[in-house]
Amino acid sequence: MAGVCALLTSGFDFSCPDSLARKYYQEMVVINADDIDTTSVNKNIDPTIHNVSFSLKTGKTGYKFILPESGGSIFGTFDKTTNELTGGPQYIHKMNYAVIGADEATKAILRTLDKGSFIVAARVKGTSIIEIFGIENGLVNADYTFDLVGGSGGSVMVLQSLENAPETHIPFVYKSTDEIADFDSSFSNI
Repeated sequence: MAGVCALLTSGFDFSCPDSLARKYYQEMVVINADDIDTTSVNKNIDPTIHNVSFSLKTGKTGYKFILPESGGSIFGTFDKTTNELTGGPQYIHKMNYAVIGADEATKAILRTLDKGSFIVAARVKGTSIIEIFGIENGLVNADYTFDLVGGSGGSVMVLQSLENAPETHIPFVYKSTDEIADFDSSFSNI
């Protein structure tokens, strides 16, 4: 059979789950896409493994965005579409977050997020799983309306893949010798 690029090699059984991960910790690390040391990105597309490891260039760090843990504004999703030219799958990664306030520092961060390209790491609550969004082509701020009054002091925003530059894989799971320490240090290489 021509055109088959992947074969299913296992199933799964969720008939009696012990627990279900249903939330992200309300913090994410935003990394300038150009700060990833591309020579150390290791993407393994073996059908039984879906992880990535990376390091940042010397002197670079990611930046934490932290919201109240009782909220739910930080979470990631992805949409699968089909490439019309190749017929292969492609994915639009989305990372939701909230921006609060009207001060000068908040506006400066928004302006930067509007003009840059980013990789985002988010940790699934109750686990050591750290998902990486946008590792191939980066994420940008989606169109938005900032509504201080209607948004109770801020607005929910979305960093997402560009429609003309989707990812070729679903978000990867981050792997290293100590994933949590890397996340907690914002992947810093300073």
